[in-house]
Amino acid sequence: LLKVKAFLNLRNAGRLEAVFARQQNERSEFSYVPLSGSLNPELYLELITHTLDLVFNHAPVNRFSGSVGVNGITQGNVRAYQYLIPNYRNYGGGIFAIERWTKDKFTAEAGLRYDYRWLRAYYQDAVTGNRVEPTYIFNNVTSTLGLIYDFSEKLSVQTNIGTAWRPPAANELFSNGVHQSAAAYENGNLNLTLEKSFNMSAAVHYHIPRIHLEAELYQNTINNYIYLKPDLIFVKTVRGSYPSYTYTAANVVFRGIDASFRYYFTPALSFTTKTSLVWAYNKSIDDYLIFTPPNRLDNAIRYEWKKVGKLSEVYVSATNLNIAQQQRVPLNSDYAPPPPGYVLFGAEVGFTVPVKSQPLVFSFSVTNLFNTSYRDYLNRFRYFADDLGTNVVFRVRIPLTLAGKSN
Repeated sequence: LLKVKAFLNLRNAGRLEAVFARQQNERSEFSYVPLSGSLNPELYLELITHTLDLVFNHAPVNRFSGSVGVNGITQGNVRAYQYLIPNYRNYGGGIFAIERWTKDKFTAEAGLRYDYRWLRAYYQDAVTGNRVEPTYIFNNVTSTLGLIYDFSEKLSVQTNIGTAWRPPAANELFSNGVHQSAAAYENGNLNLTLEKSFNMSAAVHYHIPRIHLEAELYQNTINNYIYLKPDLIFVKTVRGSYPSYTYTAANVVFRGIDASFRYYFTPALSFTTKTSLVWAYNKSIDDYLIFTPPNRLDNAIRYEWKKVGKLSEVYVSATNLNIAQQQRVPLNSDYAPPPPGYVLFGAEVGFTVPVKSQPLVFSFSVTNLFNTSYRDYLNRFRYFADDLGTNVVFRVRIPLTLAGKSN
């Protein structure tokens, strides 16, 4: 990834920002051949993406502030060896405006956006043998409206309503083959169209010296929601037998609660708990939606020292993750029932070391401390393997700052 960012201050008019990025992703998947003992390439994908963002943040006018901008993207995919997705080109652009109005304790924000997408694939028809170049054009207008009211420095509430959309991706349209890294046979759907959603949310924020509380309720209604549906059959190939999946669209509703609570026993010792609850209903089949995250509770206790000898920003923490078994699934809709819930423990230590005027940040963390055997409902490897065991991570972060000499 190569990324360049620049800005220009236009005196009293505002600020113009530009970001250009180029990203190149290469993916290779291999198959082990028992007789020769070699690894043969099965799939190769190379995706090159260019993006450009231009945003003008205008100077405040009376009680108004906001920005207008444009976005652009180009993508090119090249494949080799076995077929999973075709070569394709993808172009897109968008223009948006967002404005905020503030008075005393009240803030209102409204936004409007238009997007255009053009997608063309290049592949050989499996039946006729002819080269085909299907082309898809999508465009849509979306909007958002948000309101925030600050009752005091301690308490604020906010609400938001908005629309959103997403065009089907190339793999959702054109997949047709073995996805080696997922051990599955995936089928695209040429009839997929735009996902369109209407979103509503309400949140409360409460902060006092010892208590930080945040909670949000939301409902997202999505028409033509695209997901990978199990076909409940196996496709036999020369490389083996694979469970089959097909990209499918449905009208669904997501409702959920996200909440976090932090309590400071002392300025140095704190306890944090977070929960995420999601209910998803598939209106197209009048039943639950498959592959929805189960209920989640995440706890952590942390102790901090500002200074320990030459070390600064020292901390230790212990974590506890509780994942419930997903009970809200349609009957006979998957290759295996949802796995049992599980509980994982972890720990982390971190500190900062000054080397002359340059700080170095170190951290050492362990997840699944007791090497618990578990399987996660959203991981398709759960059909045949346990999830990750004890994992130890050591990190060093070196901020690339240059300290100048003062006069």
